[in-house]
Amino acid sequence: MKVKLSDLAVYALFIAIIRIGVLPSIAQQMIKLVCTIAAFLYFIQRIPCKKMLNCTLIYGAVVMMSSALGWAAGYISDKNIFDALLYVVILYTLYIAIMSYSEKGEMDRFLTCMYRIVGVFCIFSLISVIIMRPSRDQADAMYFVGTKFMTSYLFILFTTLYLITRYNKIKTRLRYKLIYISLILLTMLLSWYIYCTTVLIVSIILFVPLLIPERIQKVIRNRNIVLLVFLFSAASVFLFALLLANPKIEHFVVQVLGENATLSGRLHIYEYLQQIVMTRPWFGYGYANSIVSEVVGFGNAQNGLIQICVDNGILGALIFLGVFYHLLGGKAEDPKNSQMYYFLYALIIAAAVEISVNYFFFIALFYIRWTSAAKQKKTKAVKAQMNGYRRVF
Repeated sequence: MKVKLSDLAVYALFIAIIRIGVLPSIAQQMIKLVCTIAAFLYFIQRIPCKKMLNCTLIYGAVVMMSSALGWAAGYISDKNIFDALLYVVILYTLYIAIMSYSEKGEMDRFLTCMYRIVGVFCIFSLISVIIMRPSRDQADAMYFVGTKFMTSYLFILFTTLYLITRYNKIKTRLRYKLIYISLILLTMLLSWYIYCTTVLIVSIILFVPLLIPERIQKVIRNRNIVLLVFLFSAASVFLFALLLANPKIEHFVVQVLGENATLSGRLHIYEYLQQIVMTRPWFGYGYANSIVSEVVGFGNAQNGLIQICVDNGILGALIFLGVFYHLLGGKAEDPKNSQMYYFLYALIIAAAVEISVNYFFFIALFYIRWTSAAKQKKTKAVKAQMNGYRRVF
């Protein structure tokens, strides 16, 4: 595939999204800024004015308003305001980039670009993991793309992209099916090796396309079910203490998974979350605040949806959920591209104990939205063509 200027813009956008964690912070920020501006300027001129307004601007406005109020109250710094603006611009650029490819009927090309750049990052990440030789005492170790969580999520994304790009071959040819299974096992092995128990567990969901009949998968991919699972992941913070009171469950968590009885301090954090959220219930504390660390002494909310409540308030979380539900609203499913749902599910399940509502989360959402839209557009075109044939005959 000959590289086009649009492909370079996609690569730049992903370099902005997937930070190079081994570089100094100032270098990371400069690369992120330059790549974001370049990608934004390229894609903004590819879309008509009437399509410049989209749902990411609604959520972005909430993020900026919450951050401005949090800054005024002294909870975040000037740098956090700048980071919030950059975050919003990246989300917007990512959305219009995928929309642009979809509108031009080039989603397979976008998929190929994403597959290549993520694959390159996976190779360098694997090398960095081998060189660093992680240990349990190095929970905050930085690999090529950042923390152990980002490294593990990256491998889940790459495995999902392999599934989508080779979907028909995986369904019909043993060789490709074995490669896909090998990638899942590699992801699980890597997660175990770098002590990322969360991703080790959620990686199991990647077996769903191989084990579950398509008619059941369609139910799983229903947006109402996806939303309910996401809401349950937030409610789970209230269940963990009850579950770990069971000796058998505690034994499994401590002896089998290698975690401690407090889930690495999460239970202690969860005790304070209601107090933290209700102190500033409507608009939260702003982007990248450290209120949980200040109150508890370490960490963050350790839950995806509740972290949004902490950052943007309950109002912001409701708007986020509205955008989330809207983006999953496509009616026409393409079996190949619908496999992105399982990457989204992996992040949703991980969100019960981690902050996995990240750029990868939005990549999955936007991809699902615009592959569904492309399928709907194609279906309508075929129906119109068939109606034309009926009129002729």
